[in-house]
Amino acid sequence: MLLRWLISAVGFAALKGEMSAMVRRASLRAGLTLFVILLWLGAFGFAVAALAVWLAAELGVIAACGILAAGFLVVGLVIQIALAISARKHARAPIRMPLSTDGQAPDISGLGSLAIVGIAGFLLGRLLFRK
Repeated sequence: MLLRWLISAVGFAALKGEMSAMVRRASLRAGLTLFVILLWLGAFGFAVAALAVWLAAELGVIAACGILAAGFLVVGLVIQIALAISARKHARAPIRMPLSTDGQAPDISGLGSLAIVGIAGFLLGRLLFRK
């Protein structure tokens, strides 16, 4: 009994260590990804600002703002249209139940009760052999 408990405790500790390391790696990766996204957004913002300053010097402030607004409008519309076309193309087909040989849907009503009996048996077994 003691050996079984010790093995399960060691296994649980190892699993806990693996999980905490996995969470730590995932959080570090998510933080670095967020930092990189912020750097890219900053670079894009400065590129747009440089374009606005150059256009303002060449065409005037009003024309520069109008050109940038039209450019963003066109890019946004293209992305929105592409997303709409992609959503229509990848619409999910309805899920159909497989038919048996006689053309009727199979009877799966016993699966729920089988799952309940299996879970109840598992829990009772844990209670009985816990000592």
